[in-house]
Amino acid sequence: MQGKKIVLVNNQGFHSYTLACPESNHIIQFRLKELCTKFIDEAKEIYGHLVSRVVHHRGFTLPVYTIDIVPGVAHYWQEPSRDHFPLERELNTIIDLAQFIARSSHFPHPPIECKDSSRTKRARDTFERLEQNSSLKEIAPDIYAEVTSVTPKLHLLQDLPLVLTHTDLVGLNIFVDRITGGITGVIDFDDAQIEALGMNIVTLYEWFVGNMEDGHWSPYDMPAGDKYGGKNVGQVLEAAFWDAFWDNTSPDLKKEDTKEALSVALRVGVVNRYIVDVGMLDEVDLENGRGDDRSLDYAKGILFHLRDSGI
Repeated sequence: MQGKKIVLVNNQGFHSYTLACPESNHIIQFRLKELCTKFIDEAKEIYGHLVSRVVHHRGFTLPVYTIDIVPGVAHYWQEPSRDHFPLERELNTIIDLAQFIARSSHFPHPPIECKDSSRTKRARDTFERLEQNSSLKEIAPDIYAEVTSVTPKLHLLQDLPLVLTHTDLVGLNIFVDRITGGITGVIDFDDAQIEALGMNIVTLYEWFVGNMEDGHWSPYDMPAGDKYGGKNVGQVLEAAFWDAFWDNTSPDLKKEDTKEALSVALRVGVVNRYIVDVGMLDEVDLENGRGDDRSLDYAKGILFHLRDSGI
């Protein structure tokens, strides 16, 4: 890349420093620790052109990589307006997202490859500890009730295939075509894990069928138009996701046999994202930084939506 223009990337990660060389269509990334290229290579095998090729350049003090630039724009920057919602564009994104998540079901892993640190293996212990969390029960009894209703169903996770799972499938990591909305690439498989299928479907609710305005999650409830028979935008997008998901899972995965198990995996993902990962597993103490109102609101909004939607 000698003699070519190098520019700083606007959005920097927590564990890396990233530059871009538009002329060669590469980014250059300096990292604190080496990437797990095993999972990146597997993701490339599963998803083909949607995952960038990564080359490790050895011989430097820090791990250095060149990575193909993903076309399109991060979906985060395409955040739609409620007043002028681009439904057809977002439908294309939703359907591609469903196909992306479903595709991993065609590449199952043996149980031995699911680590003890995974959300799947930790699920029983996590939810039993949450049941003992008296402060969560006192501060947010409605959330506590939803969380503890999952515990008796955790055994259903064993009915799901163990698959390569992108653990941070958020709007900044999903790239789309600016016009059509079709997914053009997915980045940051750095922390991928082997998990039960569906653990990352929380992204559907975080980013696609609703949004998080002013610290509050709510579904898109604007009318979708006459074409959709009185449904609102969120309902149309949600239905499109699930239809495309089940149409693209492995033939070995029967909807009637695994739908409930998938709903459990989805809830485990929500609870980890908004309760466990923000420090509220054993105690909620908002005044002293153990958790926050916003995360509780997100958890409540999504869990109640799942309950009320029959998912």
